[in-house]
Amino acid sequence: MLTIQKLPLCAKGAPVAITLENSNYMRVTLLSYGATLQSIVVPDQNGALTDVLLGYESVKEYEENSGYLGACIGRNGNRIANAAFTLNGQRFQLTANEGKTSFTGACAASIKNSGTMPAAKIAWNSQRFWLMVRRATPADSTCLSPSR
Repeated sequence: MLTIQKLPLCAKGAPVAITLENSNYMRVTLLSYGATLQSIVVPDQNGALTDVLLGYESVKEYEENSGYLGACIGRNGNRIANAAFTLNGQRFQLTANEGKTSFTGACAASIKNSGTMPAAKIAWNSQRFWLMVRRATPADSTCLSPSR
């Protein structure tokens, strides 16, 4: 089953929550705010449903806290020295956002008239976010297959 819920406005826009649930009651909720994985609910050995992901209850809490719980970190994780790397002979220059280092690709999302902002603190366009979720969920997936 698939559920899309509009959430209260936040400082960055109008976020949505997309929840996917399978027939075994496993449920995953993604927020368009920060492309954030908000919760993963699974049944335990006795069938009791438990959220196994550390996260906040509301978008407001994600906005107000400086952490990146469940956040999309971007194209790379951890630190890249001198904000550059070479792959297959081609040199790639990244945004230095921690001294001379590039720390997680999420920190280099360019926002018109706002410089750069962590990807985890952006309310992504809900239509584009939904397309991303659909593309990442295989149609033949037995794990989390959204119903249409």
